[in-house]
Amino acid sequence: MSQGHTDDVSASRGRFGGLIAHGLLGLSIAMGLASRLAVFERCSVALLGVDGWRFRHPLRAGDTVSCTVDIVGARITSAGDTGILERHFTLRNQDGTVVQEGEINLMVTTRSPSDARGAS
Repeated sequence: MSQGHTDDVSASRGRFGGLIAHGLLGLSIAMGLASRLAVFERCSVALLGVDGWRFRHPLRAGDTVSCTVDIVGARITSAGDTGILERHFTLRNQDGTVVQEGEINLMVTTRSPSDARGAS
């Protein structure tokens, strides 16, 4: 059994030539970085799922990563008081290489246009 995540000697003989982080760690880091923006903090209702998440390149110990979140779609739910934000996350390493990416949709509360005008 491969020990590419925990055994340096075994990992050095593996396909990636050294230790790599478990894929779900990258997903967790991406979510954590996005939460630091606090953009969705006051309106989040529910995380709806992770779709089409791809592991493009290995994430390694010592990598410095950044995450971009693009809103690729938005729609109102049938209830009318919530909406769905379709978000595309891209996690890149220090070289700008995309290491992971995918869709993480979020249900959010809506507000009236008059509320939006008064927001700062």
